[in-house]
Amino acid sequence: MLPPKNEFPTKDIPINASELSGKNIGYPYEELLELSRRDMLVRHISKCVVPISQDDEILNLGIDLKEFVIVSEIQDSRWKIAVSVPVRNK
Repeated sequence: MLPPKNEFPTKDIPINASELSGKNIGYPYEELLELSRRDMLVRHISKCVVPISQDDEILNLGIDLKEFVIVSEIQDSRWKIAVSVPVRNK
């Protein structure tokens, strides 16, 4: 995977102390995972824009991450707005 808009640079991440510097350059997994989850959310929100006044649901984006998403029509306009908030599992 590569960040599509070069959101962050590659990093030198040695696997162990004996590894030479500059031999393990790449993108950190956590940052790539965050981009992937963001893209999944954007994709779902774009699919949710339907001709109704309001829609909401909770999306499972991973084992440890859920998002509450609401898509609502702005009265007297052609605009719709989507808001999402992370939901924490307890």
